[in-house]
Amino acid sequence: MALLGGTQWGGTGGTALLGLLGGTGGTGGTGGTGGTGSLADSFANPLVVQALMMSRDGTFASDGPHHPPPDHGCLDNPTELEHWDLWVRAALVQAELNEGLTFAPQGPDTLVLKSGSTAWFSLTRPAPAFFAAQLPLVQSWATLREERMAEILTQIDNQIAFIAAITGLKADRHRWTWEWLGAALSLVIAVEVRFKHALACRRPVAYSPQVQPIITTPGHGTYPMGHAAQIYMLVEVLKVLLCRDRASAQAVQLDRLAERVSVNRVVAGVHFPIDAHAGKALGLAMARYFLGQCGLDAKQVAHVEPGFGRALGDPTSWDFPANKAATENPTPAEPPPSSALMRRLTQLALRELHVPCEDKADPNPCQQTPCHCVSVPTPAAQ
Repeated sequence: MALLGGTQWGGTGGTALLGLLGGTGGTGGTGGTGGTGSLADSFANPLVVQALMMSRDGTFASDGPHHPPPDHGCLDNPTELEHWDLWVRAALVQAELNEGLTFAPQGPDTLVLKSGSTAWFSLTRPAPAFFAAQLPLVQSWATLREERMAEILTQIDNQIAFIAAITGLKADRHRWTWEWLGAALSLVIAVEVRFKHALACRRPVAYSPQVQPIITTPGHGTYPMGHAAQIYMLVEVLKVLLCRDRASAQAVQLDRLAERVSVNRVVAGVHFPIDAHAGKALGLAMARYFLGQCGLDAKQVAHVEPGFGRALGDPTSWDFPANKAATENPTPAEPPPSSALMRRLTQLALRELHVPCEDKADPNPCQQTPCHCVSVPTPAAQ
């Protein structure tokens, strides 16, 4: 499963947001902004601490000036978000996005994701015989391993470089946008892992020793594919944030990237083709949920089409009800109420991207029902 920037999620122990910004290393869970999860910084060493004590002793004046007492501001104001450290923002956002999400079994093979009392997405696991029938596809796609080895290795933890190559996004110039994408990842990772655990479908290597994957088989279920859920969610929410029409050159290229990343996991020998299909369905459903939380138009997100299974080389995949269970349970027409925190983070991202947006933040954020909503104009072709 891709964590897109660090196998330790930037050392936060649970948020993709810091891993996304945590240094440039392929496994950079301890580097860069992500740190190691400690509150220590570059000043936390004996030499600097000694110098700081000496400096204070040499400059302290008992009758020196003081700041006026700072105002607390209004309670639970979302504009306070940008005042906190990155790891604090990450924890706040993850808690906000996961609030109200629950999982419930439906029969012996189906798990349903709910938002409050509303069913949002369901996934049914195929029978072991269905996975076994796809084994020849996994074996035949192995002929592409040498050709795609560099991509496969890089995409284990880092799909962001590929997205940046298409969009031109940079971590130093678009830090709020990367945080926004990290928030999306923290949501979809938590949900996909829950589905993987509940459905508990075994990897290709459990079906045949002839698979011999070229990377380590991850220690969680094969269905749905986590990489597919993450990359499809990222490209869909980005298209909305950047106001890209689905037919624009950039949007089409992002779609091609998402499919190639998904196929590469099958080529590597750690997934079946059906896993990618289920991962895509989950990623699109969570993109709609995330955009709704951000106060953006979720109706622009695509739906899974039957042709995706065929594009992966399996013309019979849509004969199996598990695919239909993943896509014929439409998400609700109206998403849950948006989150003030997520609307604020979205505003910050839109401003640095210079995307025309309507900022309806009330000039008095301490009113009882402050409005911090964001709307995006109808996308125009690139």
